[in-house]
Amino acid sequence: MQNLQGLQLLLEKEIAILEALIGLSHRKTEAITGDDLSLLEEIVLKEEALSKSLKTVDDACSPQALFFLRNHSNVAAVPEEFSVLFKKAREKAIELRLNNELNQDLIRDSLNLVQFSINTLLSDGAPALYGASGKMAFNKRNNQVLDFKG
Repeated sequence: MQNLQGLQLLLEKEIAILEALIGLSHRKTEAITGDDLSLLEEIVLKEEALSKSLKTVDDACSPQALFFLRNHSNVAAVPEEFSVLFKKAREKAIELRLNNELNQDLIRDSLNLVQFSINTLLSDGAPALYGASGKMAFNKRNNQVLDFKG
């Protein structure tokens, strides 16, 4: 019984850390879109600390969870509170992954714009087109600076 309580506490702690990371990922989106590099740096430092905590908790929780699930191979035999905790932890992890993917896309787009700006400044005077990767894309059909693909 004590092992079950320990597992429950670890799952709850893991969910709390995931929720904190989700909150930071939303703040990171705001920092990226608002070009606030000092806030972004602060958020990244907090994320690093929380990620280390999450790894520690997950390293302790995962073996216990696997052992628990192996002993309760019948889903109907899993106590309701554990089923809810496992589901919530999975949902939070998915939400965090999606938020992080959005932030990666925003950063990638920003870097592509910087690359385009540098390429435009260094071009030999030929019309520069913005490709989806931020690299020069020459198109004989149109001479627009932006091609709206990115």
